[in-house]
Amino acid sequence: MSSQDYALDYDDANVLRRLTLDDDSNLRIYSFGPKNKSGSWSIVWQAVMHECDVFGTCGPFALCTYRPTKTCSCPPGFHRVDPNDESKGCDYNIPLGGCQNSSNSVKLVQVNRADYYFNDYNFDSTIKSLEKCKDTCMQDCKCLAAAYKYDGTGLCFLKGSSNKLYNGKQTLNEINMVFMKLSSLDTSAADDQHDPFLADANATVSDQVMPKINKRTVYLSRHLHSIILSVAIVELGLFATGAAVVAAVWKKISGKKWEEMTAEIEGLPTKFTYRQLQDATENFCNELGSGGFGSVYRGNIPEKGGIVAVKKITTVNQAEKQFKAEVSTIGRVHHVNLVRLLGYCAYGNRHLLVY
Repeated sequence: MSSQDYALDYDDANVLRRLTLDDDSNLRIYSFGPKNKSGSWSIVWQAVMHECDVFGTCGPFALCTYRPTKTCSCPPGFHRVDPNDESKGCDYNIPLGGCQNSSNSVKLVQVNRADYYFNDYNFDSTIKSLEKCKDTCMQDCKCLAAAYKYDGTGLCFLKGSSNKLYNGKQTLNEINMVFMKLSSLDTSAADDQHDPFLADANATVSDQVMPKINKRTVYLSRHLHSIILSVAIVELGLFATGAAVVAAVWKKISGKKWEEMTAEIEGLPTKFTYRQLQDATENFCNELGSGGFGSVYRGNIPEKGGIVAVKKITTVNQAEKQFKAEVSTIGRVHHVNLVRLLGYCAYGNRHLLVY
């Protein structure tokens, strides 16, 4: 299967370009030209858009996540091999030792929202139980970890194609819980859940604590909050009504053209606000390049996977057909070697695309 890729400034013939395999194993195209305000080479294309998707980027056993930039961390029961080089990954605090089937010699620690890609050596569709998945790994010498999907399918994947696990990833989008096999002698890792995305602010009062709290105080507190919330809702409603009138007038004046352009585009990607893209690009301070349709800026949207390219369209009125074709065509194409159109922004006469 062949594919054709384009740099962000592919329509600019007055630039120098170089193709580089960087230290992080990602292939990138850099350009340098008269429109480059930074005075240095700028990235205009890269093979893998999301840094955690680069094969083996964090080394063995490590978990790659975004905070908001790429960060490599070790799961419970592991330590970093080289504190100064995260690409060397992690290793056991206490080695597992030889092949032993006794459940007394090993234990499992749960890591939420994680997976180790391309390490599966066994998949049994008959395993639908969480406990069955864990027991199967515990009794299998080759199993270094078990991944269980909590999306309702109950699928279980045993990990351990070699004596190490690679391509660990932990994000909010993952629907797996991974059970890492550790030596039972390791007391540094508790047998509970490891989930860095859980915050103390989400903690609730347990049933055991509630009887100790004065119920009258709780009752009055809840009703006081309701009164304050009601007043806030009324004020918000009045504000929203006024804002809606202003927005309707503004949309009629400046948004008609955009509505005409997008009315015929099927499957339009996510719509962003202009403020969201301002924040994501730090007010458009890092320009990657420019071309016939406008300039492209580096941005960061963690909920969309991290690093993005935000393209400010400056010639919509003069190139309406080309712009519509770009949104409708690229918006429906999803391929590992193609830049993916994640969304757009239409705010007055400002039109932007997010890749």
